[in-house]
Amino acid sequence: MGLLMLALIVVAIMLAVLYVVYVIILAKLKPSLAPPLSEEERRVSLLGGQEIINAWVLSMDLTPVEFMIMAQIVIFLLGWPLEWTEIIVIFMPIFLPLLAHYNIDPLFFGILVALNLQTAFLSPPPLPCPPFILKEWHHHTLP
Repeated sequence: MGLLMLALIVVAIMLAVLYVVYVIILAKLKPSLAPPLSEEERRVSLLGGQEIINAWVLSMDLTPVEFMIMAQIVIFLLGWPLEWTEIIVIFMPIFLPLLAHYNIDPLFFGILVALNLQTAFLSPPPLPCPPFILKEWHHHTLP
């Protein structure tokens, strides 16, 4: 079973890398197929996106408790359509630099995020986990 899983991971990584290389080559050869980005959009996405988000959040003049509530609501709502890995990789780097400004312990924030992600994982609308829970419940309660 271990070798099969390793083979699947290697093939998935190879496919992802080949797809990215294909898109880059195609965009270089036929720039009309790539989405047009202005110079300002390139600078925001590559060099200043985090600063813009930080300035926007800081401009709200939130208290530490209000920031925690806002961050947890955003993470909870994102937990419905996204898996926990996407939230951790994409959105935690947005929130982490703001923790120092609000004097929030990163360990405490991380524990709340983990708890929040599990709650969102078990909540509607998509319910990725409950079919397994219902199957186990049915198995243990009915003869």
